[in-house]
This record gives sequence, C-alpha cells and structure tokens, in this order.
Amino acid sequence: MREHVAYVIKGYPRLSELFIASEIHRLERAGLRLRLFVIKSGDDGLRHPIVDRIHAAAEYLPQTASVSGTPLHQWLRTHLPLFLPALRRTLIRWPRGVVRAALAAFAQAVRARDGVWSAPRKVYAKEFLQAVALADRLRDSPEVRHLHAHFCHGAATVAWLAAMMSARTFSFTAHAKDLYTPSLNPAGLLRRKLAAARFAVTCTEANRTFLQQLAGN
Repeated sequence: MREHVAYVIKGYPRLSELFIASEIHRLERAGLRLRLFVIKSGDDGLRHPIVDRIHAAAEYLPQTASVSGTPLHQWLRTHLPLFLPALRRTLIRWPRGVVRAALAAFAQAVRARDGVWSAPRKVYAKEFLQAVALADRLRDSPEVRHLHAHFCHGAATVAWLAAMMSARTFSFTAHAKDLYTPSLNPAGLLRRKLAAARFAVTCTEANRTFLQQLAGN
C-alpha cells in the first residue's frame, strides 16, 4: 500500500495563495500521493491554471459560520448537527484519542481566555469539531499516515487535533503573519504544536531561527 499524506488547507483554491497550489503540484510531480482537505472554500473568484494540473481533488469539511460575535450555545445549536455523525463514528473508532483531543482543545480554550473570569475561547470548540470531521474522513484510509497543514494557526490546530484523535503524525508549514502574530497562537499554542509535530517547515532563515528558539533547540 502506497502511503498518502493528508494536506490540510484553510482555503482552496485561492489566487492569493498560489504558492500552496504550486507546492502541491510540485509534490505530486515528485511522486507524493496527496489528499487535500479544505476547511473553507476558496473566495477569490479566480482560478490559476496550475490548479487544473493537480490530480488530488479537494475534499471540503462541513462549512461553518464564524463563531466570533455569536454565543457558543447558539453556534452549536446551528452547527453541531453537521458534526454529530462524524463525532459518533470517531468516538467508536478512537475513543481515547477523541477524548484526549477534546481535553487539549478545552485546555487551550481556557488558557487563551482574556482574563480569569472570562469565558473560554470559542474558536477551539469549532476547530475541535473540524478536526473530528477530518479524522472521520480518514477513518477508513490506512494509507494516510501523516497530516500536513499550511499556516501554523487554524489549519495546523485542526491537523494537530485530528492527528491526536487518529494516532497519526502531523507537521505544518509556517509563513509570516501566522508565525509572528501572538493572537493567532495565544497562550503557548504554537510551542505545543511544535513540540507535537514530527517536523515544521518554513520559508526564511529568520523564521527557522524563531522556531528553533521556540522549540528550545
């Protein structure tokens, strides 16, 4: 059985992120088998010709509205039914992994709150459910042994939690804003993902130095 890699991307295809499509195309040309999992559909309205040269078809996770500005119970009332079947299946397949990922997401939500008396950060409930959907898509795919996410905030968090659930390895590529904006990885989240990742990729020497210092190397 030839091994595949699950590529986790926030949005696809996006003309503004042509470098991701170019990388996917080059990896396929090098012989790597990929499955593309997309958190939200591309929103540029334009499509570069290189996208049509990519063999892997995009698999979109259930589409959700933003959780910011909406009470969590209202957001869950609308969106939880989209994820319940996947949650049931993943709990049956990987009960310990799903519980472990849920605890990791909840702990991060508590750590990242604005103050001692503030509510936990809601975004991690959404990213946990997206990770459930991703793990469920991989439930009957033993050929996919590794997950790789582009950008080290939201997509990497989803990949990290899905890998935790399904006993797979994961990695991520860090770029610029995602690496240096504290609010995107608050309360030590990037350090935890870096510690859990099999490896991390970045595009500049300065970024590499930053990640090595963060990892304590």
